[in-house]
Order: sequence, then structure tokens, then C-alpha cells
Amino acid sequence: MHSITKINYRYLLLSPRRWILRLLLISLAYFAFTRLMEIRMTSGTGMSLGNVLRLSKRVSTSSEGGRIKRDDWCTEAEYLDGEWLKRDEDVTLMRLREIYQYTNEGEFKCMARDLPRGSEPPEGNPDHYVRILETAQYEWKPKSGCRKHQWDAWNFAKFCLRSRGGCSLVGDSLADQIYRAVYYTMVTKHDSLFDINRSIDRVYNITVNRNHPLAPRLAREAGISEERFARPVLNYWREHHLLHRSELDGIFKGVWYYEPWVNGPTYFQNGWIHDRSWWYELWSDLLAKPIQLIERPDGSLPIEETSTISFNSAPHWTAIELWPSHSFRLVKNEDLLRGWIGAFTRVLEKVTAAAQEYDVLAWWRSTVPGHPECWQYLAPENNRTDHFSTQNPNADYFNWNLYPIMDQYASSRLGYNPSESNQYLRPTRFYMRYLDLWSISVKRPDAHLNPTIDCSHYCLPGVPQEWLGLVWHLTVSSARNQDYDEPSSLTKWH
Repeated sequence: MHSITKINYRYLLLSPRRWILRLLLISLAYFAFTRLMEIRMTSGTGMSLGNVLRLSKRVSTSSEGGRIKRDDWCTEAEYLDGEWLKRDEDVTLMRLREIYQYTNEGEFKCMARDLPRGSEPPEGNPDHYVRILETAQYEWKPKSGCRKHQWDAWNFAKFCLRSRGGCSLVGDSLADQIYRAVYYTMVTKHDSLFDINRSIDRVYNITVNRNHPLAPRLAREAGISEERFARPVLNYWREHHLLHRSELDGIFKGVWYYEPWVNGPTYFQNGWIHDRSWWYELWSDLLAKPIQLIERPDGSLPIEETSTISFNSAPHWTAIELWPSHSFRLVKNEDLLRGWIGAFTRVLEKVTAAAQEYDVLAWWRSTVPGHPECWQYLAPENNRTDHFSTQNPNADYFNWNLYPIMDQYASSRLGYNPSESNQYLRPTRFYMRYLDLWSISVKRPDAHLNPTIDCSHYCLPGVPQEWLGLVWHLTVSSARNQDYDEPSSLTKWH
């Protein structure tokens, strides 16, 4: 009783200025504590106290009417609520590289709608990109008018180099289109700051050329030791099913007509089913190696970034690839989906195992739709929500009708809900998040690579740059360092 009275008297003796200061400190402490508890109670988020402190730095201090006003960067939800509109600037062949930040290594790809089968022109031939000015004149614009973090290869390199594992991409030829979108903005034909490394095992990566005169500058701006250049900026593991053959046998065990790949018939040695999966072993090896961060020219010490990785697998889950020729016609969609769900689960288990030891951010990318009979479309269709052919809704190509089912499963399993903050990503139960590329892609039935025979892949540059743009926007939104919107002229090293 007496002690409480004494405390009250002490507060009464405080000046009004000290009263305000104490209340402010208590409020800030309460905010930090509750935010930390919220994050800790959400299992599998991979967020730390450093992230909580980072959040407070990203909130704008400008105010209107006494309220805190956030920056006008897009939230994930705002970004996805958009439409394809014509660019403000004229799109010409002379300006195409500048608009899309293409180096002289970048290839244009967008063939005629009526190209005869078997007559595909070689890359570099004008007939190989005859429609590019039609398709590349559109860009994805959020309806709210919010701002996107703009792709910049130099800033991307800074982010990836500040993490142990760099930035990683796993998947098939559609993942290859994202890889090309990065590659064509980073690598030049001669005296390139960035190098491409390839192997016969479908392992690709982009590294820094340590002998380039701009390499020391990149290291200084990133705040890293040049020893970090010994590891990739970007890893790309080309894999169709994301699993070893033995793991495929495990998830399909007991399914009718399935024959094991391990020690199976020789006709199973085809190019679609790879002998082994590389991504987990190589990624784990990179994560185990620490990096050295050093002071930047302005005296600041950067914070180590999360190692990011993204996955998708869908187009190659077909009976004709996974079953023998004498029985694949008997396979049901339920059997294919059982295997696909098994692969998804196995990837999630591996990501979780890595995340319990290292700091990682993993994405499961949605499928991107193929549009049957895509030759019929001449422009974006912003009201479109499905991939079915307008002229022939029953047209059924490959396993494309399974894509929405796969996406629904993955998004539901991962508890997907687009983040409504532009300061951080919504906490989730898992170490892997869902990334919605379908919403952006389904509205572009006009933008496929070769409408005569290929309504799956997309013209370059174009839609794949917008996939990359979304990934980069969310990466910057959740980044620990705040210098990824700094201007960097591509002419420095292009």
C-alpha cells in the first residue's frame, strides 16, 4: 500500500515533457513486445527479432490528420489485383531492350500465329519474334495505382550476394523462362560482369566475374567480402519432378500399372525422367557456408538476407511420361495427382528441414496456364479467369486441366492469403509460401511463344518479366536491408 503511494507521488513529480516521453517509450516497448509474440506464436515463419525491428524502420513517419501514413508501395493483394494495359511509352524494336533492361545477350522470342508446323525459324531471325511488338506493348498495372518495386539487376545481385544460398530457382522449362528473364538482364556478350555456368546435370548458375573492373564496386555496395563471389548469385536447377527416381517409386508405390524406375526396364531411360534430383543437396551445401559482411562506403553494415528458393512442378506429371507405353492410356487423373501431392509433400519436408537449421524463404509458384488454341487471341483479356478455349471450351491439351486442381491443393495446404501489408509478408504456418502467378498469366492468351504448336510457353520479353517483377517486389517488401530501390544505371556495366 505504502509502496504504491510512493510510486504515484514520483509520477506526480514528473514534468509534462517527461510524462510524454515515458508514455512514448512504454507504447514503443508494448508494440515491439506484442509484435514479437505474434511472430513467435506463428510457427514456421522463419522471422526473427531482427525482422521485427526492421518493420518499425519501414513505416513512414509522415502524417495526415495525426495518423501514420504508410508508403504507397503495393501490398501483395494490391499487386495481384491488376490488369494488362498498354505502356505509356512507344514500344519499338529500337527501344525494346531499354524498356525491358535487356542486354545484348537477350533474345526476342514470339513467333507468328500461322507459322507452318516444323518450320520454326532460328533464334535471332526476325521471323522468330515477328509478334513481339504486339505482345510486349502491355504491362501489368495494379488497379489501385500503388507503386511496384522496380526490377534492377544490380540491386538483385546485392540482395542475393548478402545471403548464404543466394537466390535459387527450381523447375522445368517454364522456370527456365524466369531464368531467361534474369539472364537476359544480367549477362552481356562481351566483358560481362556476370557469367553463366552450365553443366550436363542441368545445373545452371549466374556468378560474378571477379576480374571485371566493376566487381570490387559491387562488393563494396553490397557490403560483402569478395570471397562471396566464389558462390552463385542465382542458382537454377532444371528439374521436372523435383525428386530422385527412388522417391518417385515411393510415392507411386501400389498404383496400378506403375513400374519402378529404379532397376526398371531399359525403355524407362528417357529424357523426361531425370536420374536424380540435385537441388536439395546443392542448396544445403550452400546454406552451410557462412558469409562475411563488411562496412559499406557510407559506414553502414548490411544485414544478412534470407536465402530464397522457388519451386514449381506440373507440366511433366503426365501418364505418357511416367508410365510404360503399353499402359499409360489406362492411368487415371487421380493416380497422377496422388504422385504430384506426394512430390509436393516431399519438397515441403525438405524445405522445413533446411529452414530449421538455416534462414530461408521458399516459394511454391503456382502453375502458369497454357491456353488451348491460343492462335485465336489478339490481345489481353482482363476479365478472363480460366484457361479454356473461347471457340472450343472442350479442347483438352496435355494435363492442363489439372493445373487449377494442383494450385488449389498447394494454396490450401500452405494457407495462402495474400499479404495486406507492404512492409512485410503475412506470417504463415510453414517455411514455404504460395506465389500466385496464375492471376497475372491467365489474362494473356495472346502472348504464347508459338501458337501453332506451343501454347504453354510465353513470348520473351513479356509475361515472364512480370512473374519476375512480382517475385522481386515481394522479395524487397520482406528484405532486411533498405537499399534495393536505389537507382543504378544499367549503362554502368551493360
